[in-house]
Amino acid sequence: MPLNEAQRAQMQGDIPYCGANGVLDHVNDFVIDDDIILMAEDGGYFDEYETRPIAYRMIGKCWVNNHAHILKAKLGYDQGFLFYSLVHKDILRFLASGTRAKLNKSEMNKIEMFFPTDETEQTAIATVLSDMDAEIEALEQRRAKTRDLKQAMMQELLTGKTRLVNVETHA
Repeated sequence: MPLNEAQRAQMQGDIPYCGANGVLDHVNDFVIDDDIILMAEDGGYFDEYETRPIAYRMIGKCWVNNHAHILKAKLGYDQGFLFYSLVHKDILRFLASGTRAKLNKSEMNKIEMFFPTDETEQTAIATVLSDMDAEIEALEQRRAKTRDLKQAMMQELLTGKTRLVNVETHA
């Protein structure tokens, strides 16, 4: 069930309110408490699938509006593997044409995916990819902190607050 901006303003909290492409806001109530994958019905980044995610995963409590499909792996299939199989998948041929690309449920159900038959292998693959995502995120955070430090140091040097002294050594 969608909530408009005014309704969300009256329900401010710490539970993610999810739309087609990610968390839009935070509210004080939830409609789902599970490990789910959300994929845009409309307004998704479908044509940018190589560089932007077309699906995202939510674990725990959340409120999902009507612009996202809610997906859950069937018994015998790993939820993480399903997520990584979809996140950068080319699904352009399944979209209904119009002014705005739309992935309706019947077309979404036609998307083929290939899974190892052994669920433990699916889980192992998903774990490796998840660990890589965590490492990339940590490196991106470190890079951002380094960039901020550089900016602060440049400001100090360029404004003259900090001066460098050239010390020559004589032999």
